[in-house]
Amino acid sequence: MWDFHKGTVLQTHDLGAAVTAMEMHRDSDLVAVATDSLRLVVLDVDTGKLVRYFDGHTNRITDLVRPATARCCQNSGMSA
Repeated sequence: MWDFHKGTVLQTHDLGAAVTAMEMHRDSDLVAVATDSLRLVVLDVDTGKLVRYFDGHTNRITDLVRPATARCCQNSGMSA
């Protein structure tokens, strides 16, 4: 994560795979990240901690949506 005003790195996360999609929910400061390893990862921007991860896709994750309530993360993929 970056401080765009200063141009410096604030924190890094080794997710073990390339990021394929990302969706930020500004009100809760949660970021949902989809990876090449077919995992959905939720990170807290304020604390820099992993909140939760979800496995289960069997093919590429194609889209992420964080509704206004941020109580869920809808995602779609090419899984059959």
